[in-house]
Order: sequence, then structure tokens, then C-alpha cells
Amino acid sequence: CLSFNEILAHARAAAAEVPEVGTVFEIGGQDSKFISFLGGIPIDYAMNEGCSAGTGSFLEESASVDMGIQMKEISRIAESSQRPVAFGERCAAFINTDLRNALQQGIDQEDVVGGLVYSIAENYISRIVGSRHIRDSLLFQGGVALNRSVGLALAERTKKNIVVPPYPELMGCVGAALM
Repeated sequence: CLSFNEILAHARAAAAEVPEVGTVFEIGGQDSKFISFLGGIPIDYAMNEGCSAGTGSFLEESASVDMGIQMKEISRIAESSQRPVAFGERCAAFINTDLRNALQQGIDQEDVVGGLVYSIAENYISRIVGSRHIRDSLLFQGGVALNRSVGLALAERTKKNIVVPPYPELMGCVGAALM
């Protein structure tokens, strides 16, 4: 009986999609993962430890509950932001309080949504990646990769080109099937 974990499943799918992959950013609905490769072999990884502020559920709940925005509209609205609110890389509870305060102060909805998107990128980079080296051939997978604005925020934050596979939300499944 074979046994493997979701880190290996995501790594296997990434290597099949982009053989020269150097780094995988994976952000799903409930958790986030970082995988570093050397010569096509995963050599380092990290996974979030409880904080939801860098996940898809945080983004979706914040947009829908507090602003009535559907998930499919988040990217379009965020990309129209001229002055995204700087929520930073804080806990989801604090960001939600700051979000509500921003809305009460009359800050444009697109700037609040833009700030949420950047907070996903900031939380991911600070809490998951940390001091780890981000290699070239950066693949962004997981359901959150379907949100173009999060990929753009990660690219801006890392100063790297990011590749999103055709079905980023299914990469863990693909990797498990390949293994």
C-alpha cells in the first residue's frame, strides 16, 4: 500500500507540469504550502500552522460577508483599486476589524478588496515562505490561483514571474493520480 502526503502530491504535479520548477506556492481554501525544488526534487517545504489570513476561505468570507462580493468578482474589483488599503500580514480577526473600519470610514470598496488581496500575499510570504529562498520557475497552484489578482500581488511582492497551471485547483489531485 502506497502512502504519501499532500505536499508530495502537489510537488509531483508541479514537476510534471513544469519539469524545471524551482518553487511552488500553493494556496487553497483552508491551508497554504510552500515547496522548494532542486533539480526537480522537492528539498524543502512549509505549511501554514493555523492562521487562516492567507487562505481562500479568508478572502472569500471577508469579501462576501462584509461586502456582498461574489468570489468570481474579487479579482476584477481588486485590479481596479488605485490605493489598496495596507492591512499587512496580520491575523484574520484583526484584518476583519480593520476591513470593517475602512468601510465605515468610506474607503472605496475596490481599495478595501485590493488591500485584502495584498494581505493574502503578505501573509503568505511572511508566514509560509519566511526566510526560505524563492527559486525561479515559480508555480502558483491551489484554488486561490484562479484569482488573477492574488497571483499579480504575489508577483509584485516577490519580483518573480509566476506561472499558473491550467487547472491550479486540481494539482494536488493530479499529483496523487500520478503517484
